[in-house]
Amino acid sequence: MALSEGAFARGHDSKLRLCVRTCGGVGQRNGSMKRFLITVLVATLLHAGACILAPPFEFAKTRPACFFYACISGLIGFPVVFALFLVPLRAGLLRLVPGATQQTQAILAGIVLYALRAALILRHELAGSPALPFQHGYLAQWIFWSVFVVTITISFFWPFGVEAGRTAHANR
Repeated sequence: MALSEGAFARGHDSKLRLCVRTCGGVGQRNGSMKRFLITVLVATLLHAGACILAPPFEFAKTRPACFFYACISGLIGFPVVFALFLVPLRAGLLRLVPGATQQTQAILAGIVLYALRAALILRHELAGSPALPFQHGYLAQWIFWSVFVVTITISFFWPFGVEAGRTAHANR
């Protein structure tokens, strides 16, 4: 016996809304996908720019070649990394602190991302392993990753425009 569209919609409405809200589906007019793409482009350009600041370069011997290869690696790597970390982090924040404003959720996301990156840097630094030559020491790593986390948090989580006045609870 087939369910009518009305019965299907009534029975599965809450699950569908949860999926659309956390996965960034049609209900958000692809705002999440735009945010994701902008975040990937911003991260790629920030990473590529940081790679060419001072020799030795990470990807090539010259600045233009290093910038090119850093852009290519960013366009390939950042979508995967961000899909694994940022999208589940957004869904987790919506679930764990549903009544918080989007600004509060963005700040919490930044703290979580910075704590994850700090744990990775501290593990190597406290173990006494030296930084690789293209990493320019641990101070440069702390500076880069601090700027990177703030930039990513702003571009992916911070509400802009019409979204700025809404709370996460109102978006349900």
